[in-house]
Amino acid sequence: AGNTFGGGSFINWACSLRLPHDVREEWARKFKLPYFVSKQFTESIEAVCQRNGVTEKGIVHNVPNQILMDSAKKLGYPHAVLPQNVGQNDHKCGFCSMGCPHGEKQGTHVTWLKDAADHGAHFIHQCKVDKVTHKNGQATGVVATTNSGVKVIVQARTVVASAGSLNTPLLLTRSGLKNWHIGRNLRLHPVLTVQAYFPDREVKPYYGPIMTAISTVVESRSGTGYGAKLEVPTLHPGLFGVFTPFRNALDYKRTLLQYNHRAMFIVLTRDEDSVSRVYEDAEGLLRVEFSLGGNDRKSLEEGAVASVKMFLAAGAREVDAHIFGLEVLRLDDKDLEECGGDAVNCKKAQEYYRRIREVGVIGQRTKLGSAHQMGTARMGVTPSAGAVDPEGQTWEVKGLYVADASLFPTASGVNPMITTLSMSHSVAQFIKRNLAKAGSKL
Repeated sequence: AGNTFGGGSFINWACSLRLPHDVREEWARKFKLPYFVSKQFTESIEAVCQRNGVTEKGIVHNVPNQILMDSAKKLGYPHAVLPQNVGQNDHKCGFCSMGCPHGEKQGTHVTWLKDAADHGAHFIHQCKVDKVTHKNGQATGVVATTNSGVKVIVQARTVVASAGSLNTPLLLTRSGLKNWHIGRNLRLHPVLTVQAYFPDREVKPYYGPIMTAISTVVESRSGTGYGAKLEVPTLHPGLFGVFTPFRNALDYKRTLLQYNHRAMFIVLTRDEDSVSRVYEDAEGLLRVEFSLGGNDRKSLEEGAVASVKMFLAAGAREVDAHIFGLEVLRLDDKDLEECGGDAVNCKKAQEYYRRIREVGVIGQRTKLGSAHQMGTARMGVTPSAGAVDPEGQTWEVKGLYVADASLFPTASGVNPMITTLSMSHSVAQFIKRNLAKAGSKL
């Protein structure tokens, strides 16, 4: 989550995927929200993509992303270039996961928030909203506190909560809202990493454009639309050190010293049956509960198998699926000679695929990651179906809207930035229409 001006779009990896149409249809059909297959929602998506400079033109892959593209092609796996929100810029900033130092990535801090500033909006930085105030079911404003302890009171009959899927539900709860869905239905896109060693190839996983390639070979593992995407993470030394398993000191040091010759894929799972929620404890601290579901575990395992095959097809001599209790797969010249150079189908590799499924991904033991939080104030057609109505307005307080990834009825199944902005753009249109009906001059 991006705890900075511009939110997640300030520190994300520039990946700009639209919400898949089958997910739009699922939200329309299963959750009775026809807006998501409407012309108006499509127009919001296109407006966002245009303003945020989403493009596939001019993208040049760094070595890890090229490995994904080449190996997927070799194995016959579906693969594609990932659109990025870089406009016409020649964007090769390998470290902009910590903020693009050149301002080339078109996050909200240089687009929508700049537009707001240009039209007279004011911002209060380093300030926590304590609660939304309301009276007789109507929003009346917010009470906030700056980091220096100054109380801020804003009076307004229209309030928009955009604190993200971890903090928006906490704000709603602190404001006295009681809807059962608030804080529940948390979706996280659980991620497993898979790493490979190329002794004869310089990889430099921290260099060049980040996250520019994708494979969807296991995106619908059982034909239900739930599975995993295979992508390439940005890999500065901190992330590399965190995700590299520690088996013993010597092995860990050896791996770190091979940094320039190592690549990593992520298995990004569209969570189907994991159970998660976010809440504020008695001390006011944010807490997340997460229990990995059986179907999601299988998606992670099959994504790991596909990732290992892709790395072997690309010429890796060592692959680590990062599963607790699972050894590293190492191939030597003799192993390759025995299988005629076909590393993907050699005996050791076949045994490793079996071991991935046998050992399995155990949520409390295997190191999983998450960069996407969604769904904790989901949209619904009734208060029993969601925390907000189909226009993003809370059921309990008129004039209080939500406009962030909390609205998602399910996990998006793709990196959610464009979907989050598109839904927020849609909520903005609903607000303008409702204000016009009420006679507002805005």
